[in-house]
Amino acid sequence: MSALSAEKLADYLHEYSVYLEYWSPDEGDSHEMLGAREILGKNAGRLTSAEAEELARLDRKAIRLMQTYRGRDTWDVKMLRETARLAHEHLTSREASAA
Repeated sequence: MSALSAEKLADYLHEYSVYLEYWSPDEGDSHEMLGAREILGKNAGRLTSAEAEELARLDRKAIRLMQTYRGRDTWDVKMLRETARLAHEHLTSREASAA
């Protein structure tokens, strides 16, 4: 598998942002958000410092979204929960590295 270009990584970051912005518990496409987050996680070391900061901001947003959601436990909610878990792991690791 070849490495993703910087442009493609930026596209995944944008995609993650859009999915979080318009997330809905019944949309049926939250697996795409999770997929973008997984790819970003696997390539986090290749992000620019500005992109890494943006990823951290989006991760905090994903975690907040999951923490404040009070509706039905749909498939999309399960995808959000997994995305928030990955986000939490990334932020925890990032904070430990900075210490």
